[in-house]
Amino acid sequence: MKRRPRVASDDVMSHLAALRKGMTAEERASYDERVLAIRTVLELAEQRKRRRLAQRTIANRMGVSQPVIARLEKPFEPTWRQPSLSVLSRYAAALGLTLEVRLRPAA
Repeated sequence: MKRRPRVASDDVMSHLAALRKGMTAEERASYDERVLAIRTVLELAEQRKRRRLAQRTIANRMGVSQPVIARLEKPFEPTWRQPSLSVLSRYAAALGLTLEVRLRPAA
């Protein structure tokens, strides 16, 4: 079975940002939530790689299996499910980081 070519996440995010312009306010809110989750997952995966930690190490620290982390780190797969704040926070803690949520005025 042939592997699909990898798509640069920055290119995908740029494309998705262009699509956002034609959305209704409700669609944009849902989209923005999903993009935030994707960006957070990509940043967590990047932090894991910078620390030279294996997915299995993170999984052990979180009390889950390695395939759970592998699926979480693939936000552009059709079967990807948006993680909860709790899961993102636990992943960050497994890296020795704290996930911070801030409120700000709407643009």
